[in-house]
Amino acid sequence: MTTPRRRRSLAGALAATAIVLTGCAVPGQEGSPASAVEIDDTVITNDRVADLYQAWTTEGHVSIDRRAVITLEVLREPMLEQIADLGLTYSREDLYNLASALKVSEGVEGEPSEELVDGLEAAYLLSAFAILDTTGEAIADMSNHIATEAVTSNRTGEWDEVAFAESLALVAPTALNKAQAGEATWMTEFSGANGFVDADEPWIAGE
Repeated sequence: MTTPRRRRSLAGALAATAIVLTGCAVPGQEGSPASAVEIDDTVITNDRVADLYQAWTTEGHVSIDRRAVITLEVLREPMLEQIADLGLTYSREDLYNLASALKVSEGVEGEPSEELVDGLEAAYLLSAFAILDTTGEAIADMSNHIATEAVTSNRTGEWDEVAFAESLALVAPTALNKAQAGEATWMTEFSGANGFVDADEPWIAGE
């Protein structure tokens, strides 16, 4: 568990950063054969997952697996909708600047792709909710909604709330260490968060 002192340190890092800176459809469901996850009005396609994965690995040189890519992307819009509740100053431009800084640090030329910015945006937002929401209720509610409402392919797996919470607990300390060391892109550690596990059944659908 993150201590109050660590939460304050990471909260400060968040504030500083903001300133400087192929599956098949589920039988009986109206899912697309090309989708990795469908939830509410959002469809995350396998092509979208591939593009995000390529951005993380080729532009950012960040080691990430497919399920972690999907985890971040399925949480991104819900987190964007609720970020104001944390009282955190945030702009898309900040994340573009972070993506540019990441590419420079990795010796990769060119402007960052929208996919890289999206990926970093999700990691940044997740770090904010994991750190600044001291009750943990917001991210827990999002996690529960995914568990109960998402339609996923067998390749994606099923959402496990406990596995997701445990993954956050694992990546947070390393993120803290990097934030305290002054690394601008410390939130990339949250690319290690993952809520998907192998499904017990061949198809998973929220009830």
